[in-house]
Amino acid sequence: MSLKRAKISTPAAEVFRRLKITAIVLTRNEAANIASCLKTISWCDQILLIDNSTDDTIPKSKKIIPTPKLRIIHSSQDNFAYLRNLGLHKARFSWVFFVDADHRVPRALRHEILTLLKSSPQYKAYRIKQQDVVFKRELSFGETAHVAHVLLGKKTAGFWRRRVHEKWHVRGNIGTLQHPIRHFPHQNLEEFLGHINRWSTLDAQEFNAQKITAPLLQVIVFPVAKFLYNYFWRLGFIDGIPGLIVAYVMSLHSLSVRIKLRQLL
Repeated sequence: MSLKRAKISTPAAEVFRRLKITAIVLTRNEAANIASCLKTISWCDQILLIDNSTDDTIPKSKKIIPTPKLRIIHSSQDNFAYLRNLGLHKARFSWVFFVDADHRVPRALRHEILTLLKSSPQYKAYRIKQQDVVFKRELSFGETAHVAHVLLGKKTAGFWRRRVHEKWHVRGNIGTLQHPIRHFPHQNLEEFLGHINRWSTLDAQEFNAQKITAPLLQVIVFPVAKFLYNYFWRLGFIDGIPGLIVAYVMSLHSLSVRIKLRQLL
């Protein structure tokens, strides 16, 4: 009796005869993350780094992804929407996939995207759920439990807006993929607080540009209410110490934004 050889799914087999895609990654001193990230998106047809690094991010990237697949664009802009729109403009292929350096694309998500690109996609863009891993623990509750972002779509689908916590504003309906992207932010408290300080400054500047104010009552009440909502109502306490840290620091972010906003008035 003859045995049939099992078919093995490989990235090379999966990319055959499909729409081509550019992965866009914003990097700023991501030497600790970039290799792990790029290994999970090496199946993309082009990888475009929009970079403002002073560490070994670029040398490490070149060791993982060869040219001409890897293209690097340097920009010192501190406006995330601008940088993502720059990526849209410079992307070689008609479909784009926005990935952060602290993202990892699991095999199941890769296969889902490649399968989608072999067909005629129903939507111009797709929302992808995010699974956060903080301090080596997967978070199932709290603020990040139901986070999903529009990360995959046609490069002509729309434009990014807002300099921080930016959103891809897509013209038309948006689909949702089944499998999540894994997110490894804030692997130590020092890094977490550093990001919060930077983001809260950008948030305050954004609100100030929009003529949004921060009344004193809001400064006092909103951060406390946010902590109680995320830690208790959204069950963040079930995630243990990481859940407590995330709820507390994100509340601190809300406080920092409003204090900095008042200082700009």
